[in-house]
Amino acid sequence: MENIYLYVFPSCAIVLLRRIAMAKVINAGASCVIAAICDAIGLVEVIDSIVPWDPSQCKLSPGLRIKALIINILMRRSPLYLVEVFYEHLDVGALFGNLVSYHDLNDSALGRALDKLYEAGPEKVFSAVAMNAIFREGVEVDILHGDTTSWSVTGVYETEEEMGLVEEEAEEEGYEESRPLRITYGYNKNHRPDLKQFKYGLIVTKDRIPMVGQVRDGDLDDKTWNNRVMERLASCLSPEALKKIIYVTDCALITKDNLEAAKENELKFISRLPGTFSLEQELKGMAWSRGEWVELGELAKNKRPDSARYKYQEFSRELYGIEYRFIVVHSSKLDRRKSKKLDRELTAKRKELQKKAAELEAIEFACEPDAIVALSRFKKELENPFFDISGEVVAEEVPVKRLRKGRPRKDEVAPTRRVYRVKVLIGELDQEAYREEMERRSCFVLITNIEDKEAYPASSVVSEYKNQTAIELQFKAIKDPEFVGAMYVKKPERLEALAYVVLMAALVRSIIERRVRRSLAEKGEPLPLPGKKYSFEPTGEKVLECLDWISVIVFEDGRRELSEYRSFPYKVFEALNLNPSIYIRSP
Repeated sequence: MENIYLYVFPSCAIVLLRRIAMAKVINAGASCVIAAICDAIGLVEVIDSIVPWDPSQCKLSPGLRIKALIINILMRRSPLYLVEVFYEHLDVGALFGNLVSYHDLNDSALGRALDKLYEAGPEKVFSAVAMNAIFREGVEVDILHGDTTSWSVTGVYETEEEMGLVEEEAEEEGYEESRPLRITYGYNKNHRPDLKQFKYGLIVTKDRIPMVGQVRDGDLDDKTWNNRVMERLASCLSPEALKKIIYVTDCALITKDNLEAAKENELKFISRLPGTFSLEQELKGMAWSRGEWVELGELAKNKRPDSARYKYQEFSRELYGIEYRFIVVHSSKLDRRKSKKLDRELTAKRKELQKKAAELEAIEFACEPDAIVALSRFKKELENPFFDISGEVVAEEVPVKRLRKGRPRKDEVAPTRRVYRVKVLIGELDQEAYREEMERRSCFVLITNIEDKEAYPASSVVSEYKNQTAIELQFKAIKDPEFVGAMYVKKPERLEALAYVVLMAALVRSIIERRVRRSLAEKGEPLPLPGKKYSFEPTGEKVLECLDWISVIVFEDGRRELSEYRSFPYKVFEALNLNPSIYIRSP
């Protein structure tokens, strides 16, 4: 007979079970942490101080609604019309106060907040939020990295021409600042020229904290943006502070106008000399001829067996009448794109040689000297280091057309004449020349106006330029497919405002990342991540993933308790300098 075990619950346990049965379990995830960081950088207060709003007419301030959008972007990235549904399943009272309902976060209310943000000037608002966050978090701004990226959209957005705007209207005073964002076709960095787009221009600190963010027209070129952003830096920082920073960016900075603007503002910069400058090829040639390379070794933080090794040579030359420092840098690991491009060029080169050789071989020469001269001229004109060109002149007997009409007699010998042809031989690819060209193409040339070589040697210039990944990784995070879901709006004005909200979300996530990384570095302990991994430099996204499973039990009387059904991520809260109680206390 089976044994039957009877469990007798004490009365207190039964009461507890009843309370739990009447409670609501909410998967809070990272919501309260994101909200706490927003509060730490004063996001709501800064926005509400700039964006005009009437407390008697609005239940929630624009800052609070934008905070709600940021939490959604960093957790779910819902379209605007689904944000209300997102908050239906969260503890709205813990995030915004017990008087706030998820119904208050409907798409109409959030849309009006975006409209108010646009009217107040979203770039100005973002700049104020970013500078306040940088000040509160003590972020160093001595090194700044800048670049642009394109963001493609699939909606139907009318261009100025389609809306009937004429050039005279576009040239009116103040129009550039007041007109809506031009979502149009332009050079697309995602290789989608079929889609309309707008541009993101961003300047971040070496910790990847966004400092200057701009949403610009889809057809704005990077050279123009660099010129305007230097003016923006000059307006954001005092002349003394501007002299202390170093602006690191790509080759779009190097134009005559931009270099003059950098000199006028006394802005130090590190950039790359474009390959379109003859000086770039000249400096590479001088470096290979001189051969006095200085080894830098590996610059990657997380070194691997296949990590690139660097070496350099430094030169001083004039450009547009001003002397700059130029550093020719060689990498042992050729960029895969350059390797493929070289292979395509050599394939096209061989086809070109074969085509021209066939054209020469089709020519009949009356005498051997003429054919020899033609072969010599062909070899001289098409001489190249990759394919050896050789050939010979051969004599041929070709039939001559009969002068008499009618069928020739059986014993009649067909008349012929002697001609000379050129036979061209295109050799196989010279592997040594190919290797040397690969080596040359693995070089790039940096340009800087930092004169103090002792305080900032060439090795520091190269290292700082390689840290340009700070902006590239920020763009990669912003353009994550899950982030793109935030851009489901039709009006260009709202799209522009929402694009700046995405930048604010990126700012919050970067603050989370910076806090955790600095704490881990100080303590010398890695952070355990999902998947039984450990890292000293987790991304903001990975940190937020550690909080995905946090649940809160909300009782009928409003009290809250954390549901610790598995190991709680105390190390994350310790690194963020936050207390887990943020999930169970009412604002």
